[in-house]
Amino acid sequence: MERLITLVIDYWHKPITMVVAFLAAFLCSLYFFSEIDINRVTIYGLILSVFIPSVIAVVWHLTTRVPRARKSRTGIVIAISAEGDEERIRLQNDFINVLRGALDDSNDLLRFDFVVLPKWHAEKIFDSDVAERYARKCHAHFLVFGNAKVRVLNGKESHVLRLRQLIVHKPIPTDLSKVFSQEMSEVFSGNINVSRENDLVGLEVTSVWLAEAAKYFIAVAALVSGDLNLSQSLLERLRGSKHLAALKNIQGVAKLRQLVPQRLSDVYLNKARYAQTRWRIDRGPRALEEMNENIEKYNKIVPESYDYRLLKAIWYFVNSRDINSALRELYACRGQSDATWRYSAAFIEAYRGNIDDAVRLYEKAFTRPVEKHVPFEVEEFISWILESDKDKHQLFFCLGLLNLKAKEDLQQALSDFRTFLSESNGSDFPKAITLANRYVAEIEHKLGQLGTQG
Repeated sequence: MERLITLVIDYWHKPITMVVAFLAAFLCSLYFFSEIDINRVTIYGLILSVFIPSVIAVVWHLTTRVPRARKSRTGIVIAISAEGDEERIRLQNDFINVLRGALDDSNDLLRFDFVVLPKWHAEKIFDSDVAERYARKCHAHFLVFGNAKVRVLNGKESHVLRLRQLIVHKPIPTDLSKVFSQEMSEVFSGNINVSRENDLVGLEVTSVWLAEAAKYFIAVAALVSGDLNLSQSLLERLRGSKHLAALKNIQGVAKLRQLVPQRLSDVYLNKARYAQTRWRIDRGPRALEEMNENIEKYNKIVPESYDYRLLKAIWYFVNSRDINSALRELYACRGQSDATWRYSAAFIEAYRGNIDDAVRLYEKAFTRPVEKHVPFEVEEFISWILESDKDKHQLFFCLGLLNLKAKEDLQQALSDFRTFLSESNGSDFPKAITLANRYVAEIEHKLGQLGTQG
């Protein structure tokens, strides 16, 4: 009987097993209800003779299908095959169960759904392509696959684990994917040897280490996939992890402890930029505060960076019209080849009435590299400022320069310069007035030529 049970367990997942079980149940049910006399089979007996085998078929399907993590959770899937029942039991008790516990977290945001694939599925996963198919089926964010064996190493029996991992994330650029793969290999090699003399402690330590590595990989996958809240929560916990401090002698821990703050800074910077984008849409104070909160967190990890100074300057100006502080941040960016800081500094100089300084900054900015969206965003920002600061008519001159030199929008530039001239008296910004009149004449001439050619 024991042998029969073992055979059923070992072969239960095969379709032939379901077919045999279905037919056996059907025939047995039919025999029971008819007492081998076909004439005595009732309609109820016939229905039950079909129903019971059908139940077996449903049970077979439910117990052999690929298990799935809930979509609302972060799926961790383990697919490790083992040689022999003893090794499989030891792997389950001393490795997988510890790993499950290490990943358990009561925080709803960080709640993992832990899935262990049965051996008949685990044995099918032999390369990354198959692993990826299973990861999609299982709704996995992180999948560990490989095998566990008992081998003699250096004269001692040892557990030999050869593990590989797969992260599921949105498509990312090839260069970024290569960096990600390199990080994974440096953090977790996947080649683990644990002496059976100390297998309890060794497997437990390995499990805890894998759990920490899994959290990091999931955090990075969440980062590149746009789930910044999950990424932040995981990375912040890893940064203060007692496990990482205790596992300092394990290969890859030092690299992981180096990478965690780097990736956390990426999270903060991205959250700051997203908040800035939301603020550009709704101009709400909450988005502005979120931007500031995140750039300050970012600054604690990457002090006084170019990105920090650009965003901080925006916050100083918009939040309190602190022109001096904003300019201090921007002029600290001298030496940067990117022209974004010059566009911002030029606006502020113009805002406080230093139109000549603004012109010099703009002229240099127009000859320096900059992201294509910057002039458009600057124009948008200036137009928004003019809605509330209507006395700052010199900003129309800035709009004219932007449209003429950066955007090459002659019609809009002509309109902006004319507005500036109409709202300026003769004593306001004489050099700018002279330039504006010259630009108006040049634009009218160009437009006239274009009209003649048309």
